[in-house]
Amino acid sequence: MYSSFKSLKATELTLIRRTLFFPWYELTDGQNLYGKLVYKGFFRRNVTIETATNIYNVDREGFFSRTLLISTNGNLIGKLKMGFFSSASLIMNDGFEAEFEHDSLLSRTFVWKTSRFGEMMRLKHVIFGFNRQLALTIDPTMANIDMMPLLAFLGSHLLILRRRRQQAAASH
Repeated sequence: MYSSFKSLKATELTLIRRTLFFPWYELTDGQNLYGKLVYKGFFRRNVTIETATNIYNVDREGFFSRTLLISTNGNLIGKLKMGFFSSASLIMNDGFEAEFEHDSLLSRTFVWKTSRFGEMMRLKHVIFGFNRQLALTIDPTMANIDMMPLLAFLGSHLLILRRRRQQAAASH
C-alpha cells in the first residue's frame, strides 16, 4: 500500500491535506505515497500514523500535558516532549534521541537533528498551497534510517499543531 522510505529517490516530499472537514494527510513525492497521518477524537489531539512498516499511535500523556506518548501495537516505544517556541525532544525506548527546532529565528523552516547523524530532515510551511501543507527535504542517504518515516510524520504533526495554535490566537 505505502512505499518504504528505503526506496526513496527524491529529496523533497510534500504533505498533502485530504478533505476539507476532518482532514487527514498523506506524504508523497509526487509518484509514491509514503504514509498517512489521521487525527482522531473530539478535539483531534491524538493522531494515528500509518507507514509501510508500522502503525503508530501518538496520544497526549494528559489533557494539559506537553508530552506525547508514541506507541505501536499497544506498546509504548517513545516520548516526545514539546518545549516552548515549537521545539521538541524525542526519546525512544531503543536509545534513539532527536531534537526538533527552528532552523533560524526568522525562518519558517524546522529541523530534526541528532548528535549521531546531525541534521536529518528539514520541514517548511507552504504559504500559498491549499492542499500542500508542508515541504520536507530529506538527504537520500538518511532515508535508510528506520526512524525517518516516524520523524517525518511527528515533525508534520508538530507543525500542524503549531498552525492550529496560531489560527486560534489570530481569531481571538
